[in-house]
Amino acid sequence: ARVRDRASQHCTMRNRCYAMAASAYQAGDPAEAKKLSLQGHWHDAEQKKLNRLASSRIFSELNADITQTRRIDLHQLHVVEALSVLEQLMTELAQMACRQQLLVDVICGRGNHSARGVAR
Repeated sequence: ARVRDRASQHCTMRNRCYAMAASAYQAGDPAEAKKLSLQGHWHDAEQKKLNRLASSRIFSELNADITQTRRIDLHQLHVVEALSVLEQLMTELAQMACRQQLLVDVICGRGNHSARGVAR
């Protein structure tokens, strides 16, 4: 959760930098706008890096016994992360299924903890 919190802070800073860059540009200061835009890009890259790290840690923790349980738990992953993980795992599992029958349970959330019940 701490990694997600840090990613969220970078998201906030990214948005702030981009807004300030737009204001600087509109005020006729392209050099300041460029500087702020580059800072926004840096915060964006940091947010993405931290979310990838959080996603990996969360998935590993929730799915430590995936080979025994044949259960894939996608809770706490953002929608894009869950879809990416699931696509990768299904490709791997399809290759395994060529040799044997394989059933897998996929557990996912419904956005209950998201704003207005909409998945992120």
